[in-house]
Amino acid sequence: MPIEYDYDQDLNIVYSHPFGNVSTAEIVAYFKDIAGDDRISDGFLEVVRLEKVEDFTFSSDQAANIAVAFNEIREKRGVSSTVFIGTSDMQYGVGRMFQAFMDYHCPGHDVHVVHSEEEAREVVKKRGGQHIAKRD
Repeated sequence: MPIEYDYDQDLNIVYSHPFGNVSTAEIVAYFKDIAGDDRISDGFLEVVRLEKVEDFTFSSDQAANIAVAFNEIREKRGVSSTVFIGTSDMQYGVGRMFQAFMDYHCPGHDVHVVHSEEEAREVVKKRGGQHIAKRD
């Protein structure tokens, strides 16, 4: 599956690592995985690292469906915030598209799109959260 994740229990952060060509079905499967993962505490922060994504194989209409599917886990698990890290223009642009759909379909959900982990750490600090652990 081209979306892997790890969980930092101390910081209550899910680090999502999509890679390669990512489809709607794979994103929805990832949502189901984290929704059912008993290791993850409710209210977690989600950090989505897009730097290893080569392409997103879905339309903008399908992206709206992704936001609807995300809202289900957000309500079930109380996801506190999502930070997309997109280092390329394409990755950053898709992150912004997700942000727009989430603003519409997930009212009140805190979503940020940044270009680097350093920016992501600043976002988390500003919202009063813990730091984002540096990844290699």
